[in-house]
Amino acid sequence: MEQGQFCDGVGFCGSDQILLAESSQIHNPKADKEFQDEYKLIRALRDSWISQMKSTCREAEPPRDFAVFGSCTFKEQTKLVMMDFQGVFRLSPIDMFVIPLEKKEFGRRMHMAVLACLRLAYRIEQEISRRRAAMLATFEKRLEMTEAIRKAPTTSSTPTKLKKIRK
Repeated sequence: MEQGQFCDGVGFCGSDQILLAESSQIHNPKADKEFQDEYKLIRALRDSWISQMKSTCREAEPPRDFAVFGSCTFKEQTKLVMMDFQGVFRLSPIDMFVIPLEKKEFGRRMHMAVLACLRLAYRIEQEISRRRAAMLATFEKRLEMTEAIRKAPTTSSTPTKLKKIRK
């Protein structure tokens, strides 16, 4: 089983974390929260990708475009992303939408949000299908893949928040 990543939300497929989510308060979030959440999400996606790859390599050859997905919400805007590895980790934007909070343009915004989520769900479903169709690996191939993935650096510590000192 893979090492768990801590986020505000996690979507599983079996024991794999296929979707990680970070979000802030919708009203009056701290200005630096957006960048902290994006950093935390990227880091968690990378660590989750490595952990899942290690788990997969114990039994099968991983799909060619092995990926994990994420979402980051700040105020009313949500960004949907995908992370894969092609020599370097690549973070690709998939979509974005604005959460409808007021009556003004509610129907259009809700429609766009639902479509964005459906497109993400379709990509995740394709990823799950590719993983399930993975070929069993020979013993030699499993050793080779395990050795290669063992060299991938993982995050050594969890980010910490500065403690406020009361006066």
